[in-house]
Amino acid sequence: MVLVSGEYAVRDWPRHERRAALAPAVRERRECVLGSGEVGRRLAAGFCSRGHDVVIGSRDPGKPELREWLASDGAGVKAGTFGQALAW
Repeated sequence: MVLVSGEYAVRDWPRHERRAALAPAVRERRECVLGSGEVGRRLAAGFCSRGHDVVIGSRDPGKPELREWLASDGAGVKAGTFGQALAW
């Protein structure tokens, strides 16, 4: 992807300026993560910490360990079934 601003392509900008120019497009993303194990929770938390809207899909979205995680480290992440996460 090459964005042009003025007479220079973004790929020619210093790294910190490229990030700033592309950041608004990245922040408006919606992500679904399938799986509520350790890897799924890490991915969901990482996306959420970068401003993404995140739903984590689980066989049992009401299981206690997932609910505990959502109330602490997973604050801001939504949970649902696999189908709900994909449809979101």
